[in-house]
Amino acid sequence: MRNINLELENFSYYEPTQARAKLTFKRILKTSMQIIEKEGIDALNTNRVADDCNINISTLYHYFSNKDTIVYALHKTWFDSVAAVAEKHRAGFKAGLSRKKFYRDLIVDILNVDGFNPKAAVALEQATKVRTELAEYDRLITEASISGYVEDLQMFGATDRSDFLILPAAHILTTVWGAISIASSYPKDEYLQVAEYSAEMIAAVIKRAV
Repeated sequence: MRNINLELENFSYYEPTQARAKLTFKRILKTSMQIIEKEGIDALNTNRVADDCNINISTLYHYFSNKDTIVYALHKTWFDSVAAVAEKHRAGFKAGLSRKKFYRDLIVDILNVDGFNPKAAVALEQATKVRTELAEYDRLITEASISGYVEDLQMFGATDRSDFLILPAAHILTTVWGAISIASSYPKDEYLQVAEYSAEMIAAVIKRAV
């Protein structure tokens, strides 16, 4: 997930530093996420968000120029959080660590990312994928994720060139997303079981790759 620029100029937004403005910014994002999660992407529009936040539409436009910019900001916030979780686990990796344990713990932490429960993450991912305007961002996210999982395979001993590891890395990405999707229908106290099953599948993928 490193060294890939996910900043898209077409979707730049204003992220304030002053306390009061930061509260408004966060309220806009939180309200937008609630709409997407409960009603879907089609229910999201700038007028609706401004009304639900009890702010003037011009105030909203001070931060975000349109609906897609809000979706981009939300997804980027989620992805940055997940990437930070992944990097933390990679930094703590030690030789001999069980592949299954590594991914079980990683997936559990992804499922518990602050502000984005699995149901919200799935709704946000779906919203991103159906917006044609965000296709380039979606491509970059996929590329960044696969790049990170290629690093994992090499960390666990894979010796093939990076291009040969793209397919197993894509399988890992699919399995992680499967865990998030499944967890979105389960209570929080069952996240560990979901992570266990998914980590077992990933361990099998790594075994074949190394």
